[in-house]
Amino acid sequence: MAVPTNTTQTYTRVNIREDLGDVIYSIAPVDTPVLTMAKKMTATAKLHEWNIDSLAQEGVNKHVEGDDDTAEASAATVRPGNRTQILKKTASVAGSLESVDSAGFKSQMAYQMQKRYSMSAAA
Repeated sequence: MAVPTNTTQTYTRVNIREDLGDVIYSIAPVDTPVLTMAKKMTATAKLHEWNIDSLAQEGVNKHVEGDDDTAEASAATVRPGNRTQILKKTASVAGSLESVDSAGFKSQMAYQMQKRYSMSAAA
């Protein structure tokens, strides 16, 4: 039995689950500011992947009454991914420095850790 033309089949698709996000990002981030600002997902494996799709091409979609339907070709989603990385920065603060009254912040250790986190996040 032959498969009808333009039938979408599983072996042509890449969105069969492993650690795959449950959202398909369909438009560029500049076109979807609310989605871009939305909370991102958490990786649950060393390789984290997600789907990106695009809108169907514009085209002629008029239909003659009584004409047979024909399936349009469907593009597969794109499946980019990222590998996770363990990052580590340490700080050491003397107990006496932590216990004195510092200007500008309560805890020298918390301040040092924040500085290290800010540099890691920006890199």
